[in-house]
Amino acid sequence: MENVDVLVATQVCEPQLGRRGLYHLIMGKTVADEILLRVDILSYSDGQRDIDDMSELFGQPREVLEPMIAELMEHDLIRMQHHTY
Repeated sequence: MENVDVLVATQVCEPQLGRRGLYHLIMGKTVADEILLRVDILSYSDGQRDIDDMSELFGQPREVLEPMIAELMEHDLIRMQHHTY
């Protein structure tokens, strides 16, 4: 058996990222790749995947995902859950 910490979304529907300040602006334009990655993280936080799974799935290193996951956790949009396979 393997113990891992998986990600779980705390809301059933897509949350409003804009009112939480999660749509970052650079020179007046949103950074689409970051927004899409946040939405992907939320979508795949189904209690079955950990950070390494998402890193492989999205083709992004952990170092890119970890700050976004931390930010989503700060806004109570996802949480870590201990899971045994």
